[in-house]
Amino acid sequence: MAESGVGTRQAYRYASSGRNPTDTVREGPDGRRYHVHLRESPLDEVRARRIRYEVAGVARRAAEHGITAPELAEIEFAASKLKELVE
Repeated sequence: MAESGVGTRQAYRYASSGRNPTDTVREGPDGRRYHVHLRESPLDEVRARRIRYEVAGVARRAAEHGITAPELAEIEFAASKLKELVE
């Protein structure tokens, strides 16, 4: 956690997935720091916009059902563990 400069939850996510954070850090519009993976290929603006719309749609539907961001993270974690179990 201290070595990579990430929070406890993010450090746990990295450790459970067997990944390491990158050295490339960007600051988001919310003031938080994000470790990003840069790539050589250009950004596909249409695909990026579709992904943003899909994420916003999922967040909206979750909010309609009273699901908060921490609960969604727990659901994602449980889904990843179920996937491992199935594999």
